[in-house]
Order: sequence, then C-alpha cells, then structure tokens
Amino acid sequence: IKDSTDYVLTFDEVAKMFKDADLDLASLPEDTKDHSSTAGRIYAHTGGVSKAVQMTFEHLCPDHKFPLRSIQANGIMECKKLLADVQAGNIKANFMEGMGCIGGCVGGPRSLLSREEATKHVDDYGAEARYETPAENPYVLEILLRLGFDTVGSLLHNDDIFTRDI
Repeated sequence: IKDSTDYVLTFDEVAKMFKDADLDLASLPEDTKDHSSTAGRIYAHTGGVSKAVQMTFEHLCPDHKFPLRSIQANGIMECKKLLADVQAGNIKANFMEGMGCIGGCVGGPRSLLSREEATKHVDDYGAEARYETPAENPYVLEILLRLGFDTVGSLLHNDDIFTRDI
C-alpha cells in the first residue's frame, strides 16, 4: 500500500499556509449553504463511520429485514486483530470499521486537541447539520442528477460503478 498515499498535510502545515497567505479564516463571510450531513460530519472519530452507515442504512432501507451489526477497531493493532478475527471466522458483525489512529482521525499524531475534546467538537458539529444523511441533502441529490441518477436508489442499483480492477 506504499503507493496509496500521495501527500499528507498536518493541521499545523495548513495553518502556516493560511498565515503565509495572510488569510484570516475567522474574518471570511459565513457560507450559508449546509453542504454536509450529520453522517458525513461524524466520520472523524471511532464509531462515527459505523453510526453514519447505520443512519444512512435506516434512511434508505426502513423496512430492512436484517440488523446492521457493526464492530470497530481502534488503532493499528486492533485493526490487525480484527482482520485476523474476520479471517478466522470469529466476527459476528456485518460491518467493520477500522481506524488507524486510536480514537479515529481526531486521535491522529498531529491533532491539536485531546481525543475527547476533538470527539466532542466532531459530535457537536454533526448535531448542527441540517440533514441527517447524504440521501436527504439536496446538494447531493443535485450532483447525482448531473451524473445521470434520478434517485439515490438508482445509484445503489448500479453496481458497476462500485467495482474496479486492482
């Protein structure tokens, strides 16, 4: 996987770029469009992806006949153990979330806040979203229409776009 990452920027590096460009983000006008959903905003901490998938699954498939059972791995060691447990058939979950950093992205090595504080900020930001899932967001639906999909369901039924040769 060594060729899967092209570049990495830390928050410190981005802050320096803004400072060097004499760009004060706090003084910029607020964007009044709510482009993201709760589900999209909560990815950054362990359990966030699982919750987002659960919320979207419930929205898209309210009459589903089976439960979504998720399990999370927190940090590289737990991710390796989870994969070994999957291969050994020891996992009862049908959705697995693996976060390379303990606590998720908010616990990354260059995070500026404690995991707990950053997780709270992420959750608070998620709670402020106008839409719970991307499937409810008119901006997402507009993009899907431009791509030739009349509904979120038609996107899901076109499985050719979700496969690629490796």
